[in-house]
Amino acid sequence: MGARPPEPTDSRELADRAERAGDMVAAAAALRAVVEREPGDARARLRYARALAASGRVDAARRALAPLEAPGHALAAEVNRVSAALDEADETWMAGALQE
Repeated sequence: MGARPPEPTDSRELADRAERAGDMVAAAAALRAVVEREPGDARARLRYARALAASGRVDAARRALAPLEAPGHALAAEVNRVSAALDEADETWMAGALQE
């Protein structure tokens, strides 16, 4: 019998594994821990927002992005892309809701 790999203890590693498995809810939970521990880590916050959006939590994703929306932020282009995708998701949902 082969030894199982050790369980990850680092939240980033947990997020990596969850993303690879397609479990964006678990990825968001792990990334939330990273953002809470390191609130200034813009890349982790952006990744957290993406995971929230992928798990259907668009409003939470917008709140996660808010601190990164300052003009001239180093990740402004990426933040704008994620914000645009969130806008598109909202429009798609609204169009579907109006057709029901």
